[in-house]
Amino acid sequence: MWHRDAALLLLALFRLGHAEEGRRYLHFLLSVCTGDLLTPLIGIRGDTDEERELPHLAGYAGSRPVRIGNEAAEQVQFDTYGHILDAALVYHELTGEQWALLRKHVDVMADRWHEPDHGVWEVRGPRRHYVNAKVMTWVCLDRGIRLAESLGDPTADIGRWRAARDAVHAEVLDRGFDPEVGSFVMRYGSTELDASLLRIPLVGFLPGDDPRMRSTIDRLREELEIGPGLLRRYRADDGLPGEEGAFLLCSFELVSALVLAGRRDEASKLFDQLRQYAGPLGLYSEQLAADGTALGNYPQAFTHLALIEAALNLDGAGDREALHAWAARGGS
Repeated sequence: MWHRDAALLLLALFRLGHAEEGRRYLHFLLSVCTGDLLTPLIGIRGDTDEERELPHLAGYAGSRPVRIGNEAAEQVQFDTYGHILDAALVYHELTGEQWALLRKHVDVMADRWHEPDHGVWEVRGPRRHYVNAKVMTWVCLDRGIRLAESLGDPTADIGRWRAARDAVHAEVLDRGFDPEVGSFVMRYGSTELDASLLRIPLVGFLPGDDPRMRSTIDRLREELEIGPGLLRRYRADDGLPGEEGAFLLCSFELVSALVLAGRRDEASKLFDQLRQYAGPLGLYSEQLAADGTALGNYPQAFTHLALIEAALNLDGAGDREALHAWAARGGS
């Protein structure tokens, strides 16, 4: 289980009104988020298998190598902390034990926000200062501050958290946006683009209509699209062989970012286009080739969670037809 994916699922459950299911799943998520440092994922038995290849298996359509386990379990991915605190803030009704656990995680980010990590996309290589990770560190600190204030916790070091949050924000704006490129970039000192940056307005780091964000949307489409609205995650070397297709999570997050940028008509048109890529059962894969071939995991929860978010954001912007069209297909 990826903690990030679980937190996004919680946000979808709460936004859709499934409070009881969300409450029970949040309790489960927090029960496996113990320990001083968070791993990005954990097995259902509470451990993770060592990553290894199975050369005797061809994989779907010859898509070797087939792997089990995941080396990313050993990585440091700071965005995980932000996702968990974001979900906890939406739920809000925490036990004292749960808040003590979350408070510890906020303290970790207040101490370590300036460190590099491996980033959200499991890049195989040295730790770097990924902009998405910094933004999600800001989310962790921001949500921790808001929870501590609402809970009236006198033991929370809110002053230190606030100073760290403001420092992260200032640094990202200073080092994470390249005026010559006209976009936020994948990591400090790089000009490479990264579709995960579409979450910047979705988590409230900047307003969606901020000129830097609007420019980032346009640059991402120019550089990473392989078809209308079909965005690759990045073009940087990730240490893995082969070339991937469009990552559908990013495509649906593009819809949400366009809504928040005030470009609702453009977002609605793109949403309609993306809905056509669902399979016969209304399900989506992880990725899509330029010719429409499904790639990667199928069905992929990541994709469907971003789809739900996009539909709800369009609905919130007054586009009822988008939500109704999605619901008419069974919410798929």
